[in-house]
Amino acid sequence: MSDMENECSLVGCMREIPDPRAPYNQKHKFLDIIIIAVTAILCGMDTWNEIEDWACSKEDWLRTFLELPGGIPSHDTINRVFQMMEPDKFHEAFFRWTGAVAGKIEGVVAIDGKTIRRSRDGAKGKQPAHGPCGYQRNPEYLHPCEF
Repeated sequence: MSDMENECSLVGCMREIPDPRAPYNQKHKFLDIIIIAVTAILCGMDTWNEIEDWACSKEDWLRTFLELPGGIPSHDTINRVFQMMEPDKFHEAFFRWTGAVAGKIEGVVAIDGKTIRRSRDGAKGKQPAHGPCGYQRNPEYLHPCEF
């Protein structure tokens, strides 16, 4: 894979998001958490629990391109990371990736956004987390993208 293709991959684009966590006591890699959440949401997962369950069921596949030194992060860990992340940085990285792959996908993939349930924390003034959802258009039907 060339440097340009690597930079335009999902992992390459998400690598640009700064890790907001303290530099100590980190069991999971920041990039692993982001990639797990994005791919799970693209596959139709709606909640932090569903994201964790999906990741557990796809762990062998995820390990082909993620390090996962602490295994699959819990739904609470995924939630905390998304609560701390800068939404603008995620937005920029996600749209850089979708722009890079737009011309490389055969057919049509509809990208939509959705709000992840129970991600708002009114007491802390946190707005809900939003994530992408992708659907591949097939002549016979519309189905969620599967990885």
